[in-house]
Amino acid sequence: VLTAGTGIKVTDAGAGGAVTLAINDSVVATLSGARYSGSVFVTGSVGASTGFSGSLTRLADGTSYLIAGPNVTITSASAGVTISSFDSGADRGAQYVVLQSTGSLTNERVLTSGSGISITDNGAGNGVTLNIVDSVVATVSGTTFTGNIAFEKTVTSGTISQATRANDTAPQDIFIQPASGDAGGALGVAYLIWFREFQGKRTSRMEHAYYGPEYGEKEIEAALRESNLPSEKLPDDRLIETVAKLMEGENVIGWFQGRMEYGPRALGNRSIIADARNKENWKKVNLKIKFRESFRPFAPTVLAERTADYFALDRESPYMLLVADVHPGKRREIPAVTHVDGSARIQTISATQNPRYHRLIAEFEKNTGCGVIINTSFNVRGEPIVESPKDAINCFLHTQMDFLVLGNCVVRKDALTGDQQKDNKEYLKKFELD
Repeated sequence: VLTAGTGIKVTDAGAGGAVTLAINDSVVATLSGARYSGSVFVTGSVGASTGFSGSLTRLADGTSYLIAGPNVTITSASAGVTISSFDSGADRGAQYVVLQSTGSLTNERVLTSGSGISITDNGAGNGVTLNIVDSVVATVSGTTFTGNIAFEKTVTSGTISQATRANDTAPQDIFIQPASGDAGGALGVAYLIWFREFQGKRTSRMEHAYYGPEYGEKEIEAALRESNLPSEKLPDDRLIETVAKLMEGENVIGWFQGRMEYGPRALGNRSIIADARNKENWKKVNLKIKFRESFRPFAPTVLAERTADYFALDRESPYMLLVADVHPGKRREIPAVTHVDGSARIQTISATQNPRYHRLIAEFEKNTGCGVIINTSFNVRGEPIVESPKDAINCFLHTQMDFLVLGNCVVRKDALTGDQQKDNKEYLKKFELD
């Protein structure tokens, strides 16, 4: 397939994502769309790999390297490629589309081209991706769609959620499974067995993603003793008051609570949290804690009842997978979580989903008037999210986090002796760049 020189056709979503990484100047979309009981389901992957600056919106016309599934009609033009229609049959199959900046896609180019990806490339690729996703949703559902839509697979995690941003025909309800990647297959297998083998009835929708391991008070205290770390154990009310006060300004806190989230996003139980009002926290967390590029954005957690005050979002986003604009009047208030295009990838939190995390942010709002904080995963770049108290302590000691909160125990970095603070160079060598 790769040596044919006329395009690329992959036969599964996983291969689509892998192939994208090997091709410059291209966007590969591998998507399937279907309707069931009035709802639309979209699955597959979209990836961009570009070697030129901002040109993906002006693609050359070249139908020879545009390949689609048998039930899809494609219209190509100098401005780009549009998926114009799906076959009306029930089984639409997968669609494979390669958008290429030149009329030539040789084997040598695919295997040896290695130019880098710039910020403008990513922006242009993202724009084309959104157009493709919009086309799939629109053609599966019809010209207008006000029903329910569910997204799955890796296309979800990066840009899929933006497809409904500023969309006049946005669906009434959007569901994105929080582990929308290969890991979500485990959940799919469990549901398949439940429905087919045990004739299981559908239950109410997922309310949260806190189904992972949990460590009790004794296990946390044992980990602190083993690490010889001084800590202060606080009752619930005082803990919330203390941490909310510590968050004001430039303190960055490792927050380890209850059952771990599942999926790639930290949702308030294995999180690094900080004040979203302080733009310097953006740089500090990136450079001194996550050890990654300073421009990488962070997501906000907002009290669910305050969402509309800050964001153009009219629904909950409990899994940090929906993107919406930050209201222009609020962008200067929460600069640390406002992306360069004025958007944010939002986690909403309610008192029923995560009572302690919600209470912490509510206390922070009482003190500051701001119901939004920075929330990023508790790890360094390339490291899995911390799972155990030992993991959390190790990450804390090798970064410049100011405080660690394990359950009700608070550890202060400035209370540690010199030999307790670790050199991060060897620690970072364990993890590949993400």
